[in-house]
Amino acid sequence: MNKRFRYAAIGGIFGLLAIGLWLQASTSADKGISASRKKIAWHKSVAGNKAAGQALPSLSGNEIEFETIDGIVYVYVNNRLSGPMQVQLSEGSSSRNTEAWPSLPVSYVLEPKQRKLLTRLQAIDQNAPMIRDLRSLGIPGDPHAIPEDVAYSLPIDENSHWELGQEFNGEYSHHDEQNRYAVDFIVPIGTPVLAARAGVVMETIANYGSGGQDAKIYASRANFIRILHDDGSMGLYAHLQENGILVKAGQRVGLGEMIGYSGNTGFSSGPHLHFALQINTGLRLVSIPFRMVGPEGNLPLSQ
Repeated sequence: MNKRFRYAAIGGIFGLLAIGLWLQASTSADKGISASRKKIAWHKSVAGNKAAGQALPSLSGNEIEFETIDGIVYVYVNNRLSGPMQVQLSEGSSSRNTEAWPSLPVSYVLEPKQRKLLTRLQAIDQNAPMIRDLRSLGIPGDPHAIPEDVAYSLPIDENSHWELGQEFNGEYSHHDEQNRYAVDFIVPIGTPVLAARAGVVMETIANYGSGGQDAKIYASRANFIRILHDDGSMGLYAHLQENGILVKAGQRVGLGEMIGYSGNTGFSSGPHLHFALQINTGLRLVSIPFRMVGPEGNLPLSQ
């Protein structure tokens, strides 16, 4: 008998998803049951970097899947993004009576929509419980990408009513590494959002309907679009209007193409569009400086 368990690891603001798994092998009460029929009980928990004021979602969706065949637990990961994702599987201090091959931690870069076997788990002593404490981390992007020096276009029509809010190193929420080099455009809700550079839509979230300044409640509830550029960098457009996204994952968009509408969702003090250029530096999602051209030349983004 094969058994499968899936856990959709949808990471939010904190950039880390920890999954605690208690994989129960045979005990003295079930010695007569074949290995393929042993029960597996699992428990999940979430942990992360609780940096106050971080405004945007950073960790992308991946799905961890467990399949048991003849007493061996096969651990797979499914990349749900329309772009590359780096994943790492490691173990916590609660592991008991287990061995993994390959040994943990393991790290791989997955192609878009790829499913991959990460490791296999087995009890060392078949007559004792097997406890495995597993932690999964998934970061969008290829850590080998080398971003090019590109002048980005305004992500809103230059004829729209807009003004710069927070710039690089903004005091309110641009002080963590994922958003340090981000810029906020103060615009009315419903302002058309344009692609600042051509690329492929990696992922979208559009179902959140509200925003506020309580980071504990709203930090991971911003609607957003992540676009993968040809050099492997990623453009993040966030705080979008509920159901205000006009593109879908896997779609190729051109420079200046309309992709959605601005809003006020997530950790936000008022209606605006948040734009950041991000890269994966090796299981770390960071924002990097960029140039953006407005109607009068380069915008003054540095502080």
